[in-house]
Amino acid sequence: MRKINVAVIGGGPAGLTTAAEIARRGVQVEVFEEHPRIGEPKHCAGLVSIEGFRRLAIQPSREFVQNTISGGVLYSPKGISIEVESFRPRAYVIDRPAFDRYLATKAEKLGVKINFSSRVEALIREEECTSVQTSKERVYADLAVNAGGVAATLTPRIRISSGRDMRLTGVNTEIEGCSVEEDKVEVWFGGDLAPGLFAWVIPLSVDRVRCGLGCNGGNPVEKLEKFILKRFGYRKPLQIWGGTILLGGPVRKTYGEGLILVGDAAGQTKPTTGGGVILGGLCAIEAGRVAVEAVEAGDSSEKFLARYQSAWREKYGGDFSKMIAVRKFANNLTDDQLDQIFRIMKDENMEDELRGVTEEGDMDLQGKVITSVLTNPAFLRILIKVSGQTLYSRLRRILNL
Repeated sequence: MRKINVAVIGGGPAGLTTAAEIARRGVQVEVFEEHPRIGEPKHCAGLVSIEGFRRLAIQPSREFVQNTISGGVLYSPKGISIEVESFRPRAYVIDRPAFDRYLATKAEKLGVKINFSSRVEALIREEECTSVQTSKERVYADLAVNAGGVAATLTPRIRISSGRDMRLTGVNTEIEGCSVEEDKVEVWFGGDLAPGLFAWVIPLSVDRVRCGLGCNGGNPVEKLEKFILKRFGYRKPLQIWGGTILLGGPVRKTYGEGLILVGDAAGQTKPTTGGGVILGGLCAIEAGRVAVEAVEAGDSSEKFLARYQSAWREKYGGDFSKMIAVRKFANNLTDDQLDQIFRIMKDENMEDELRGVTEEGDMDLQGKVITSVLTNPAFLRILIKVSGQTLYSRLRRILNL
């Protein structure tokens, strides 16, 4: 029998950040990664905020940063465009496998042991410890951190509800030989194009882009190929990768007896876009801190670990709630209503107004910018006109505005 302090399931950003935080505080921790190599298979669009990197104390490096983004262009279903510029760089385009390997190296330098090709098959709470059954061995830990991503099927065995709605399929590819603005992303809306979310074009250079979309209906690969053909006239065979996008917000309970959930396994992704690297990482820091406190106190009970949920909710719960409300509001808008919103903003030259609101906005903690938009008289008038007073009033009630 092998005994450790903390077992972290999953070697993605959330799991590695949790493990690094635990090791940094002097507690023994091991990561159990089902794949033979960190960062594979890839399944992410790879756009992360510069401010998010600062919050996570991540130094950008050519090792994984491929480009820097300062603005974007939004397209309505009928192709009406609105440009959103910034006077400062706002995001990095990253190579996700390389970024994950950077986090793994950082964690290992702090003393984290990573067990590769070690798929965790079962978690069983046994008196004062948690039994972790992997494909290779059984390990006993004071507590486990499940950072196993969307497919966190181990959760129900510890009697934690993992129910969440608004799961979409996301697909990505990269193409060369196209002409784009190097520092601007494109976001394309449309029920036929990407029902439930949107399509994106993320520049890697002036002639190379990462394209993708998220959708909740139809064949996502066919939709992506159709979008690329329309946008770039690109007909060559494509290498496509993908995964699940979560828009439903955090699960109801992110802790249990001897167990903490973090990252995608906890639904800690942005309901507005599905991005989870930064918010999952911020919650992972709280998970690591509480895990260390539990080990030092000799108490990994459900009651003790509840402080983890209290901690991340106190810091980020308000932002999650506002983003969920906006996502539900957006899901009720038709293509015609979206076109109408874009047309009014275009006709009334509101791009500068939008730039002013978003310039001070936060890509990750979006609560403040959401409040700014919904209390701005100009945007308020458009939303009421297009969506109706009832739907808009319901949104404001949810947000306590």
